[in-house]
Amino acid sequence: MAFLKAQVTSLSATLVDYSTTLLLAYVCYVNEWYAGMAGSVAGGLFHFTVSRRWVFNAADKNRYVQMVRYMIVWAGNFFLNTGGLYIMLHYTPVDLAISKILVSVVVGIGYNYVLQKKFVFK
Repeated sequence: MAFLKAQVTSLSATLVDYSTTLLLAYVCYVNEWYAGMAGSVAGGLFHFTVSRRWVFNAADKNRYVQMVRYMIVWAGNFFLNTGGLYIMLHYTPVDLAISKILVSVVVGIGYNYVLQKKFVFK
């Protein structure tokens, strides 16, 4: 059940990330890469809060330790997402919206769940 909850939470965090990115880029005219970074931060904050309480039922464990561990994993996530977005925006003809989705899916499947389950909220 934790895996399904994690997928729902990840999708929701992706929606927070994605909507923040697009709002900043297309409505506020913030540079696309900076907008992508801000979206990643917003999604990360949402994801930590929901994962801690709902997905892994770890609200009774040390928040500080979890936060430090999450930040370590999130830093890798942030690097992979923003680096991947930079590569997509500068070296392919794919636009921001599609690039953001493609990079997020690859990083989410290949990186996040296992590290959060085995390291952050254990």
